[in-house]
Amino acid sequence: MHRKEYDLIDGLIAQISQELGVLPLQVSYPDMVPGKDKEIDAVAEGSGIRLAIEHTSVDSFAEQRADDVYFREFATYLEQNLAGQFPGWEIWITVYTGQKYKAVSEIICKWLVESIPLLPKGFSRQEVPGTGVEVAVEKTTSSDPLLYVARFPPQDRSLTTRVADQLEPKARKLLPYREGGYRTILLVESSDAALMNWGLMSGAVEYWIAGSKTVPDEVWWADTSLRTRIEFRRLYRQGENLVPSDILVVPLPAK
Repeated sequence: MHRKEYDLIDGLIAQISQELGVLPLQVSYPDMVPGKDKEIDAVAEGSGIRLAIEHTSVDSFAEQRADDVYFREFATYLEQNLAGQFPGWEIWITVYTGQKYKAVSEIICKWLVESIPLLPKGFSRQEVPGTGVEVAVEKTTSSDPLLYVARFPPQDRSLTTRVADQLEPKARKLLPYREGGYRTILLVESSDAALMNWGLMSGAVEYWIAGSKTVPDEVWWADTSLRTRIEFRRLYRQGENLVPSDILVVPLPAK
């Protein structure tokens, strides 16, 4: 794992310690021991508490992380070149995932500069001439010129099966610890607030639980899409229905 993932696990352990009203727990990372890379990610112990934690991250749609990089480069280009171009308007520019829009960024940008002032207020969908790329534009009045670039998700019905396939081997790694009396926790991370929510994530986890014999004591969800904080939510605890827990918020240091 990368340092970011360990920091995420440390954040959850700190929140659980606070929730239980115990002193900070002693944390070790079994998979960092040479030759133990197939071990679980973290063990935390102290004050009569024994936690075993395995982390994984899931994509909102297939190949999302590759598309994240592609989209981010395109969005940054538009934001840098269109900033302040539309006084009096808040503009949302949305592209469709799967289109090769980054390759024609310059053409799209020029077309937006020329066309947005002429487009009607509200929502419209246009194909940028000479590109084959369809763009959705939404215009609303604003005292400050605001510009946002977004993307529509693809039609992807594979989330539940992808999550189940990903969680099962992760949960299996926790079994020896559960048999050893540890409170086992599977921490599932997602980093796209626009395309992931409680309903989608809990539905995918519920689908997995229904067909699994390796379910740990708890399943937590970490939303790492926000710039100022991480939000943790318990998705599942043995003996309880799948209902959302309170959100535990960990502020991120200012950059």
